Amino acid sequence: MILYQPIIPTDGIAGWKFLQSTYDKQFDTFSKDPVLSRESDYFLENIGKVKTASDLVKDTRLLGIALGAFGLDDQLPMKALVQRVLEDGSSADDALAVDCH
Repeated sequence: MILYQPIIPTDGIAGWKFLQSTYDKQFDTFSKDPVLSRESDYFLENIGKVKTASDLVKDTRLLGIALGAFGLDDQLPMKALVQRVLEDGSSADDALAVDCH
């Protein structure tokens, strides 16, 4: 779970211009976030050990990081569904996932 939230004091074009003018500083702050650093380190140390969908689903922390990278944090409690989607792939007619390409 990344706790950093960019600062945008207003909406519309003024907010966009503020974000553009402070991007480098905000990105640097985001990059130094200790939670992000710990999670990145954990992911890099452990993802190579994963050989199957079952391996990934068994490691709740690793699964949370992987799902979070795609904005799917809310799917973490649905481990059986995530495992099935990963195992089925997207090419079979009865697969839950669909190949969008």
